[in-house]
Amino acid sequence: MGQIQFENEKFLYKDGDSCEILLDCRNFMGNKSRIPMHSFDSDALTIPKLLVECLGQHEALCNGQEEVHNGYETMILNLLLISELIKKPFPLNVLELGCTSGIVSCYLATVLGIFHAENMLCCVSDAVGNTSGNQWLDRVSLVKDPPRLTMEAADYDDTLLESEAFHVVFINGTVRFEEPYRVIQEAERLCKKGGRLVCYACNASLLENSFRLKFAERNEYTLKPDVCILTAKKDSVEEPENKTGKGGSLGADAFFAELRYDLSLPLEKERIRLRIKQCEQLISENVYQEDTNLKIRLIDIKEQLIQYLLYGKASALEGIQALVERR
Repeated sequence: MGQIQFENEKFLYKDGDSCEILLDCRNFMGNKSRIPMHSFDSDALTIPKLLVECLGQHEALCNGQEEVHNGYETMILNLLLISELIKKPFPLNVLELGCTSGIVSCYLATVLGIFHAENMLCCVSDAVGNTSGNQWLDRVSLVKDPPRLTMEAADYDDTLLESEAFHVVFINGTVRFEEPYRVIQEAERLCKKGGRLVCYACNASLLENSFRLKFAERNEYTLKPDVCILTAKKDSVEEPENKTGKGGSLGADAFFAELRYDLSLPLEKERIRLRIKQCEQLISENVYQEDTNLKIRLIDIKEQLIQYLLYGKASALEGIQALVERR
């Protein structure tokens, strides 16, 4: 397990012998925002003071909910958001998938509003109405200087929002996603190229493992056994090998041939990730849209690959073999 420390004007994440700088408050030139790292005026708002104030308000904000135990995890979320905000002087668009409790939304809105009034926070929930238990409005209304705010009612894996519209996407795993891998796919679709994806997994091992499956290159922060924060850059997703011929017609044939060869060898995780990405690429290509049988076959192969990577079931490999050999 790791821990958050503040040493020599730096917020650090330490885990064993490893140490990562989450925020260097001495890097004044790297801060392009309107909020300073340091001030000689003791009453002035600085970034370290903002982080400490948020942590001090955590217990009251949670009001007895289970998330009251995750104060330092929310500090990491704030640090990850601030690390993006200080890079740019212009407003950012931020998305939260899973805003039902409103606790993370309140933190995000507080930080975004203080840094720039034109920052935008869009929160998505599939639970709305007085009887749904959605407490988003109650908590967001506590923010004194909010950014531009919207709340969307939508399925987490099919929001219908514009692709690549957000600089930062938070996946709030305090809610229970029925199909976590599809939610992560949707988050990737909505995130700008070069943007940051943040996954906050609370007692959600499937969400946690699905994020690891999707992003080979990532950072992880674990302060207690049942809560993990994972983050990745969108441009760190491995690009599939391009062996698609004219019009895409050769793509499926090459894919099946390579997957057939893969099945004759011990399957490594990186190879499985690559085949999943190739499946997704082929499914999305227009040339295959009218071939319903092939599309269903590719979807089934992708799901079996995911099952094998997450659980290592031999039955998944048998299913993939049967689908590859199907004529």
